[in-house]
Amino acid sequence: MLTREQVEKRQAKAVRFAADVLEDDDLADELESLTPEEYAEKKKLLINPTNKRKETKSMKRDELKQVVKDAVSDAIKQTRRSNPTQSAPAVPGTGKGNGNGDNKDDREEILDAVDDAAAALADGNEDEALDILNSLLDRCDD
Repeated sequence: MLTREQVEKRQAKAVRFAADVLEDDDLADELESLTPEEYAEKKKLLINPTNKRKETKSMKRDELKQVVKDAVSDAIKQTRRSNPTQSAPAVPGTGKGNGNGDNKDDREEILDAVDDAAAALADGNEDEALDILNSLLDRCDD
């Protein structure tokens, strides 16, 4: 369960990711046009009505977040190298990309995986987050 503020931050990150990394302005605009409640519903997140938040943060979590960030960046760079004719990253092996740069399904899949991993981290499920990201990286290796 997340606070409204946490959902807003995730939504803003998703918008930036879509615009800056995926270079998909349509997806960024779509995500930005949602209310935090609509975004939470779309991502199957629950908003805590009391806005109480866990106060558990540790250096280990911060280090893990950096590892996750680096892994996602590496996966995207690797995907771009293996698909130089495409304007945005695609997950190889999914069969969804058609080679003309229109890989909205692939970008949505990457964004969903990253968001799921971030949600798992926020909930303190570091192993689950790593499993999600490792699965994404494995698909990039195919």
